[in-house]
Formats: sequence, C-alpha cells, structure tokens
Amino acid sequence: ANQIQGNFIGTDNTGNSAVPNGTYWIANNNLSTVGCGIDISYAPNNVIGGNTPGAGNLISGNWRDAICIGDFGASNNVIQGNLVGVKADGVVKLGNEWHGVEIRDAGGGSGTTIAYNTLAYATLSQRSGVRIRAGATPNTNILVRGNSIYANGGSGITGYAIDLGTFGRDAIDSCDTDTGANLQQNSPVLLSAVSDGYRTRITGTLNSVANTDYLLQFYASPSPITGNLQGKRFLNEAHFSTGANCTSNYPFVVTIAAG
Repeated sequence: ANQIQGNFIGTDNTGNSAVPNGTYWIANNNLSTVGCGIDISYAPNNVIGGNTPGAGNLISGNWRDAICIGDFGASNNVIQGNLVGVKADGVVKLGNEWHGVEIRDAGGGSGTTIAYNTLAYATLSQRSGVRIRAGATPNTNILVRGNSIYANGGSGITGYAIDLGTFGRDAIDSCDTDTGANLQQNSPVLLSAVSDGYRTRITGTLNSVANTDYLLQFYASPSPITGNLQGKRFLNEAHFSTGANCTSNYPFVVTIAAG
C-alpha cells in the first residue's frame, strides 16, 4: 500500500534532461542493464500517480523499464495519470530504454490497473508501452484503459501498445481458449472506420469466450502510420457481448471534434 506521487524519476529537476536510474554492466562480454525507474516486488496494493492534480509522476530517461512489477505478492496496483517517456511538457521525447510498464515473468502482478497514462518513446527495438509477460503464475486480470501509447520500439516503431506473452502479435484462436498473460485475450478485428468530421462509425468483430461481456476501447493514431499501430488518442469505449458462437459484430459511433 505504498503511494508514489508527484515525483520526477529519471530526469533532472526541470523534467527536461535525463538523469537515468539503472546500471550498465558487462557479463561474459555482453553489455546489460539492470534497474527500473520504479520497481515493485513482493508488495501489493500500491498507487503510482493518481487522478488528482500533481499526483502523476514524470518517469522518463531511465536505462530500463519506467515501471516494472513482478515477483509474488506484487498484485493489485494502480498506475494512473503518469507521464512516461516524455519531458515535463508531456510532449517532447525523453524515452526510457525499455517498456513503459512491464509485468515480469516472475508473475505476481495480477489485478493491476494501468489507466490514463502517457506511455511513449521506448527507445530500444521491440519495447512496448505495456508488456505483460506470462509469468510462472500467469499475470491476469490486468486492466489497461484510456492510455495514450505511441512511438514505442525505437526509430522503426517495432513495439506495440500492449504486448502479451512472448513478443509479437498473437494469433486469434476460436472462442479464446488459451491461457497465459491476460489469458492471451483475442484482439478485436477492425473492419471499417468512416468519419464525417463530427462522428466516426467503427465496425468490426470480436471472437472470444462465448456469452461474455467485454469492454472495447477505441483509439486514433496520427497519419501517416509508420511501424506497428499504437493508440495515441483515446476516443471512447463501449461494452459488447459475445453470443453462443463466440463472436460479436459491433457498430460503434464516436463523436470527435472536426479537424
């Protein structure tokens, strides 16, 4: 039940220059890094940031993950309202080398909420905004909601907004019977998005567990798109239910400002 709020972690006191946490070291002639901006182990129910003015942390410029969570008993954390990978203005790049939030292989991070943060500019290849690993005891019931996630994975944007289990896009399995990180939740399939400048109508499908209610979230990314798609601007969300055949066809209308 620790609270970490209102700090600059990995930057100078202006929030504009990196003062990295972490250590470079050499093992068997391989250069490695250890250490995160915030590292939670064997401690549950922590709050990093918050939804009140001044509660959010700036966590940028670090040599490994901005926030890493793992080892048994590190469950049910709230990570909310933080600026990760940017300067104090919330815009200019000041990336951490690794993931914005990493739930580690040791397990124990289940029940964590990651909401309404900026998670951007992870500088190394294949690093993502949120990485949820499978874990010795699978990391599940992790809610990732309403974040601005973009430009992660180095210059080629090789990371993902959210990456479950082993690196890379996961296959969609019928009725979503697999297990692992967040139960390897199937991704929705986007079929169309049409805007008249005021409203955007989105259609698509979701194949997952039969007769189950799901919260789907919709995001926009700047154009042109380069690298892997990530969700910079949160649009809206809605609940949809699957039928007995494990699928849901969803029309959805989002009201957006013109331009």
